[in-house]
Amino acid sequence: MNRKKLNAIQAMLAITLLLFVACKSDGSEGGTATTASDTEKKTPTISYTGSPYTFYTNVAISTQTPTITGSNITGCSIAPTLPTGLTLNATTCAISGTATATQVATTHTVTVTNADGNGTTTISVTVTTPPAPTVSYSGSPFILVMGQAMTAINASLSLSGLSVTGCTVSPALPSGMSISNTTCNITGTPTVSANATSHTITVSTSSGSGTATISILTGKRIFVTATAYNGNLGGISGADAKCASDTNKPATGTYKAYIIDGTNRRVCSVNWCSDASQFVDWVTTPNRNYIRADQSLLIGQGGPNGILSSMTNGIGAATSSVWTGFYLSYTTASSGSCNEWTSSSAAVNGNKGDAQSTGNTHFNDSPVACNNTVRLYCVEQ
Repeated sequence: MNRKKLNAIQAMLAITLLLFVACKSDGSEGGTATTASDTEKKTPTISYTGSPYTFYTNVAISTQTPTITGSNITGCSIAPTLPTGLTLNATTCAISGTATATQVATTHTVTVTNADGNGTTTISVTVTTPPAPTVSYSGSPFILVMGQAMTAINASLSLSGLSVTGCTVSPALPSGMSISNTTCNITGTPTVSANATSHTITVSTSSGSGTATISILTGKRIFVTATAYNGNLGGISGADAKCASDTNKPATGTYKAYIIDGTNRRVCSVNWCSDASQFVDWVTTPNRNYIRADQSLLIGQGGPNGILSSMTNGIGAATSSVWTGFYLSYTTASSGSCNEWTSSSAAVNGNKGDAQSTGNTHFNDSPVACNNTVRLYCVEQ
């Protein structure tokens, strides 16, 4: 090939390259050109989560916002129209408001529109009258401490979005306790000993009322000491001090030892006590309930003469020997108080009880030498 032909071929290749570059730069060909798929129309779509919907009359609904694809939305419509009080947002298709009339389950078609077309979906809407409220409490029966602020008894309410118009209780709560008129929570400090009683709580809304029944008992606590002591307690005052410092003592309350010596502390001067006039610094009170320190069980009640003789449960959950100093007649054992709780001699006796007993043996089980270590009952005052 001669040089003239070669030059001509090279010139043609150069022109072809220039044309290719020019085509790419004006977008008529190549990777940056607009394709047919880029100019396709995008019809919107719409969907709601939660359908079928059930709404309540006169209760504002949570706004129901749909998921929409497509841009530049120009309108939203629904057919048939929503129940009175509910509206459809014209640009977001969100449904909101408060229905004021009932409606049976109805299928509504929602249409979303943009410049490229329409998208539709259907939802079901039912509007009913709100159900009557319900109220419930967890933990009944409740055993509460007389004279101590109680842990609130909180109500669990189902109100269907309505407001409480009232909470009442019948019969009345023990003195010192009250019920909230808006939450039905029960709070306060019981000031009396109250026998186990069923109380009916009624919660009301504009749609009706609902009830729950709970049992409440109040009383003072008794515990068994964690520590066992020999008969030299330091007298009655020393025994009281041991109750005050024992690790089983609750964080609140003042306690005295359930023991007698006939002089400094006495319950009966004659068999079984004719009345409370015989008391000397006695620790239980006539007609008062006594409960375990963990508030789990009723122990019993002091009778009209102050004697804790009608017992439902033992003072302690397990068998334990406990100093008392009683005869079976509830009078002071003349030789059963370790010399008025000042002796730890093996030659001297003290009468004891069994903490798990629900009968007379809770205070008089048997005598034991005062060098033995025995626990104490401690009674809240």
